[in-house]
Amino acid sequence: MILVLGIGILSPSPARADDEKKDRWNIFKKREPKKDAPAPAPAQAAPRKAGDKEIWTIECRVCTGPGHAAEAEMFAESLRAVSNLNRDAVSILAEKDRSRVLYGKYELKYVRAGAFGGSGDVVIEHSKQLKSDIDFIKHLAAGEAHPFLTARAMPVPSADVGPPEWNLVNAKGYYTLHVGVTYPTAELRDYKGAAVEWVRVLRQDGYEAYYHHNPDSAKSDICVGTFGPDALVKERDGTQRYSEAVMRLQSRGDLRYNLENGHKVWRTQGPSKSNPKGGKMANQSFLVKIPGKDAPPARPVRGRP
Repeated sequence: MILVLGIGILSPSPARADDEKKDRWNIFKKREPKKDAPAPAPAQAAPRKAGDKEIWTIECRVCTGPGHAAEAEMFAESLRAVSNLNRDAVSILAEKDRSRVLYGKYELKYVRAGAFGGSGDVVIEHSKQLKSDIDFIKHLAAGEAHPFLTARAMPVPSADVGPPEWNLVNAKGYYTLHVGVTYPTAELRDYKGAAVEWVRVLRQDGYEAYYHHNPDSAKSDICVGTFGPDALVKERDGTQRYSEAVMRLQSRGDLRYNLENGHKVWRTQGPSKSNPKGGKMANQSFLVKIPGKDAPPARPVRGRP
């Protein structure tokens, strides 16, 4: 999880479609790679269509902290002992800082959302067996405790991709500038590969860019630059602002914005000092804490208490 130190992300405005197209960051644009650059990420997969199939699983529990592997094995073994479940369908996905207890594999298909009263977009359809198994696992109890109450359906996790030195968790410093996010859609399935390709393009442009594949949701973050605790400056009245170094980076090209799958995202804003008339405004890039780093409080402005 990345701690956000700025404005959240809202939904795109259809009224800004033309601007989004014009300002889209083309993360798949063709460039000559540098000699020392890793091999290019796979091209964007074809859009999903009704009838396409995908393998999903049930995330029964996520164990974190010291000893997460042993804890996950304990919960997995308790599931294997349940007579109504297939013990061979229980597995553990071990990650660096957590272990996930998974159950089963379900072949699901994409259908038109209009079939459920939606817009007609293509969405995944949960099978009766998947729904039944989730409900059963959620209600498993050990006395008064329900250890799998947060069980949820999710696509079978894809392997993380990207050079380790570009991974945000390996970056130095305390803060970084969040400039974009990728997530799966009907048009973009390989969101992890897209994030790595985005970082590749930024690095070829001379930026210190990083990716972060979120372990708790299907999204990847794209960040630029690293800063120390002085990236946040505390004013005399207790409020905080970004340092001059952060604002200089924000002023460079599209780094001013926080893009979703390469598009600007618009929100409605009331009158303010920077925007007296208010109105539509594209989401701005913002500082986030680098995962695993404990940052000291913001330093006061020089010469002030």
